[in-house]
Amino acid sequence: MTAGVAATGQRAATQRYLYGPVTDFLCLGGLSLLVLPLLFALPVQEFRPGIALLGMVIAYVVNHPHFAISYQIFYEDFGHKAFGRDTNATLRLRYIFAGIVMPVALVLFMTGCVLAGSAQTLGHAAMLMVDAALKRQFFTGDEKKILRVNAYAVWSLTWLTTNAIMSKSMLWGIQSYMLPVPSWVLLIASCVVVATTVSMSAMLAKKWRTDGGRLPWNGVVAYLVTLYVWMIMARFGPLALLLVPALHSLQYLLVATRYQTNRFRDVPDAREAPENPLLARIFRRRYLARFAGTMTISFLLGYVGFWALPKFLLSVVPYDTAEFGPALFLFLFWIFINVHHYFLDNVMWRSENPDVRKHLFS
Repeated sequence: MTAGVAATGQRAATQRYLYGPVTDFLCLGGLSLLVLPLLFALPVQEFRPGIALLGMVIAYVVNHPHFAISYQIFYEDFGHKAFGRDTNATLRLRYIFAGIVMPVALVLFMTGCVLAGSAQTLGHAAMLMVDAALKRQFFTGDEKKILRVNAYAVWSLTWLTTNAIMSKSMLWGIQSYMLPVPSWVLLIASCVVVATTVSMSAMLAKKWRTDGGRLPWNGVVAYLVTLYVWMIMARFGPLALLLVPALHSLQYLLVATRYQTNRFRDVPDAREAPENPLLARIFRRRYLARFAGTMTISFLLGYVGFWALPKFLLSVVPYDTAEFGPALFLFLFWIFINVHHYFLDNVMWRSENPDVRKHLFS
């Protein structure tokens, strides 16, 4: 997860944490080390109703809000970020592309597929969702080049393996298609991963020795878990498919909530009591009330974007259900949000973004 790993590496270097050593460790990757053994022991077939319920709870409580909070962070004061003269020109172009060009292009592509009656072409969009989700797994910015090379190698192998195993899959009634991957390509990718993993391990070992037995452990755990443990967990059936996105969302929410809290604390009246008497009794500080409002909006936006609005459109917009199945708008919204989320992240959490430096790394 790009944001979580990058932020942890920066803060741990000065013995600073997002929320604390234990919370950071668990949310940024340590929880995966506790969950993985359960996947070996739990008889999944006997717990299918419970797994379905778990999936709904995780979606509502963790996954959907993590997407919604990214939209709030990205589009707040968007006009200044994209067109303000005091913003770096390259960063402005990134905001314009991710915030305007990319969503318009996605909408046009999806609309064209529906109007053309091509469910197969639309099904290829699911491959973009897998690609975007996996790309959240590597370091960016000023991290060590050797870590980036290894991360790209592991991501590439994961992506290729996913395509090789899941040549076809079904999402909301629409068949999605992956790319056929020859065995020799997988072999080469595996060799590259082994080589870069050895190089990365040697680099960490050397750094540990030269720094007197110290490493930014939470950042290292987040890096290793995200790249290696999650790749293993993804092979353990439906429970893992629920847990891996939830664990990623925990990483994201840890960083995003810290960013928002710090941003609200920077407002001049942050320490004053809320004007509303009820809010003043509950929160006592305006920055806490504002943060609670952000999280409430995140839960509502998550529900509206993933469920309420798609279901409403299903009830009022006619389309060819024989071609696209009974849940077309659920498919469209889920694909759009997942793919667009990646492009938002790629702009928001860059180390050269002044908002990140001010509200997260300071």
